[in-house]
Amino acid sequence: MQDTALMLHTLLELGESMLADGADVRRVEQTLTRMGLAYGAVRMDVFVITSSIVLTMCFPDETSVTQTRRIEKSAVTDFRKLEAINAISRSYCEKPFPVQELADRLHLAKSCRPARWRLFVGSSLGGGALAIFFGGTPWDGLSAATFSLAICLLQLYLPLLCKNKVLFNF
Repeated sequence: MQDTALMLHTLLELGESMLADGADVRRVEQTLTRMGLAYGAVRMDVFVITSSIVLTMCFPDETSVTQTRRIEKSAVTDFRKLEAINAISRSYCEKPFPVQELADRLHLAKSCRPARWRLFVGSSLGGGALAIFFGGTPWDGLSAATFSLAICLLQLYLPLLCKNKVLFNF
């Protein structure tokens, strides 16, 4: 039962990570269902919305376990983390490995962060290049690059101060 509790907790962590990194709700449901069935459940009832995950695993001996997780993180698309988590889920479904190893791999995948300088440079180059591409002058490109950098910084640091999503987007 300890292993099952850890598996349920790990699946919820995995689902929360996928949502936080920009995965579609349906994709999260499918991934959790496949992994639960690979673990040995005969039925998986998974309900995911952007703010909650409800997960029930039913086993051959007619026992079932359920947990719910409230999701408070706002989604920021991070394809590197999504790809790492998807690779973990695919390898687990192909050949299940111990639950503790799954939890360890998930922890490693969640801890990888891209270098912030790449985000800043990419935002500035993208904004500046698009301004020039659509007929702007080099000064327009420089202004757009500066504003792109400012918006990027606001997207990183403003959510810490402004928890309301509507106000943040405004």
